[in-house]
Amino acid sequence: MSVKFFFFLFLAILITFIAIVMISPTAKTKAMSLASQLIAKKNISVKNNISYGPLNRQSLDHYRPKTGSTQKPILIFYYGGGWNSGEKSIYHFIGAELASKGFDVIIPDYRLFPEVKFPKFINDAALAYNWVWQNLAKKDERPIILIGHSAGAHIAALMAYDQSYLNKFNSAANPKFKPAGFIGFAGPYAFNPVTWPTTKDIFSTIENEDLARPVAFVNSKSPASLLFHGEEDTVVKKWNMETLTKALKDNKIKVEANLLPGISHIDIMLNIGLPLKQQNNILEKMVEFIKKAEK
Repeated sequence: MSVKFFFFLFLAILITFIAIVMISPTAKTKAMSLASQLIAKKNISVKNNISYGPLNRQSLDHYRPKTGSTQKPILIFYYGGGWNSGEKSIYHFIGAELASKGFDVIIPDYRLFPEVKFPKFINDAALAYNWVWQNLAKKDERPIILIGHSAGAHIAALMAYDQSYLNKFNSAANPKFKPAGFIGFAGPYAFNPVTWPTTKDIFSTIENEDLARPVAFVNSKSPASLLFHGEEDTVVKKWNMETLTKALKDNKIKVEANLLPGISHIDIMLNIGLPLKQQNNILEKMVEFIKKAEK
């Protein structure tokens, strides 16, 4: 690789480090977004800040290959951040990497705690999904794949397995409207959020904790799923993936679960979009899974 590439990579890492120690959350977000831009693939185009709803954080970014036609499946990526932080611009490198593989990729923002509590951030995610269907997928009935990391994986999984979030938009009952697949990274699919000090206030609105547990909604009509979890993840425990995998298999749903050696909670995302860190064939497995949705 060129000297110029390594210079920009070093600069990106340096900026990210500086951002971490900054006091200002706004400055930190801007620095991380810049780093994401610097390390991202360049052979893509992106339209930023497309409104999918009337509220401030109800906007999305649309990535696609710069040249040539896109492949049929459309990918929606929901980022993590504990349901109380996150910004779509930080994940430019993810959108660019997946778009460089030939896909339309959507990364939406959604409202966060303390502005909202469960389930309003999932309602936002579902509203973004409906925008994708109406504006990109409906005409040619293109399949939509839901992808998420951490809290974003929790949001995406609830939409994939609990039909109530998307059913309100599917007035014509078109079966193609349903997600064609789910790809989850380090998701808390089975934990009880009302028992954890860091999440109990975010989910204080629910009367039954199962309403916030994606695994509780798995059934024989759930979409095929591809799951990844790092062995070194200390933020979300691997039993979440194991519990979800068992529930899917018990309902005879196709699922592939990957426990990744030497990978932490954050590393798992860098393995998708950071050129020198890609390992464990994550991208290859994702592309293979996504392409099967066309069939």
